[in-house]
Amino acid sequence: MNVMNLAKENKNYTIGLRRHFHQYPETGWEEFETQKRIKQELDTLNIPYVEVLGTGLVATLRGKKDHPIIGLRTDIDALPVIEDTGLPFASKYEGKSHACGHDGHMAMLLTTAKILSENKDKLNCTVKFIFQPAEELAAGAKEFAKQPEVQDIDNFMAIHIWSPIPVGKISVQAGPRMSSCDMFYLTIKGESGHGAFPDTAIDPIPCAAALVSNLQTIVSREIAPTEPAVVSVCSLNAGNKFNVIPGEAKLSGTTRSFSPEVHAMIPEAMERIISNTCNAFRTTYDFEYVRGTLPVINEVNSSRRAEAAVRNTLGEDALIDYPKFTGAEDFSYFMQNKPGYLAFVGGGKIDGPVYPHHHEKFDIDEQGLVNGVALFVQYVLETQDDLK
Repeated sequence: MNVMNLAKENKNYTIGLRRHFHQYPETGWEEFETQKRIKQELDTLNIPYVEVLGTGLVATLRGKKDHPIIGLRTDIDALPVIEDTGLPFASKYEGKSHACGHDGHMAMLLTTAKILSENKDKLNCTVKFIFQPAEELAAGAKEFAKQPEVQDIDNFMAIHIWSPIPVGKISVQAGPRMSSCDMFYLTIKGESGHGAFPDTAIDPIPCAAALVSNLQTIVSREIAPTEPAVVSVCSLNAGNKFNVIPGEAKLSGTTRSFSPEVHAMIPEAMERIISNTCNAFRTTYDFEYVRGTLPVINEVNSSRRAEAAVRNTLGEDALIDYPKFTGAEDFSYFMQNKPGYLAFVGGGKIDGPVYPHHHEKFDIDEQGLVNGVALFVQYVLETQDDLK
């Protein structure tokens, strides 16, 4: 079948769905109306599904063969961002918007389900369509990937529509693509006192200031210079009076890395530096390190099939190499123990302003959604033949 033609023929269906979801955004774990609309489409397509984690879904389309089982995933949640696009289909919910493209992701996956269900005679595999909540909270995939409904999947794929990439271009290369994303929360405890008599207090502020600098030595002195990593202290709060030494200081921040080994060592290194620095300043501390997402690392064979899928739909010129970056995507949890890949499909407007993801004016060129549908469908065809 001519996949690109089928994607084009369904363009109005895709755009209609995207604009519906865009008008009715729901944030993580609250995607009840979103789930309801997805169910309506799946019922129309006669594709059975099960609810997962409250607002999530897994729909299953069985072809002529039970295996391989290919999992196609979309995130379904929106952001707590006030939209300022002026679009006729702008968010109807105050303070919430699809400012990252998840509305388009859902539309692409439902269109893919439609095309594959209408051409089931050409399907020599089973496809599971995964509708995952709470990606923006770095919480959905971590739990979803543990569910029994996805344990039998042989290969995973997801698409992120990406405004920095111009429409018509796609990146699917192997290797690290997005970093891990962890969070940390630190309370330094001293003893309050009068600012005029610092010797009678234990001041947590100099300790906090030292830690802001000392924690940077993890990247500069403990991780190889060829291995990118980030340790960022993003908030520091202590005291509220000009002449009172506070009893505690609070810091929080994030860490990023592309290597599983580096990802594993960072919290241990942080704890050691925090402990020794606090000891030097006579303070104590409470330290909480929260694992958010794993690095997104595209598996070689999955990327190879994806490259073939792009060539067979959009042509060789559509393939681009796009540098890895320190944004995060919890799709990484699906690929923790199974092969798969994440594609970046160009959604940047050629003749209009391009705003970054999470910006209040974020929008996409909807032709990118058509290209994403073609990639989803063609990847299934490439993979069913490769893994048979």
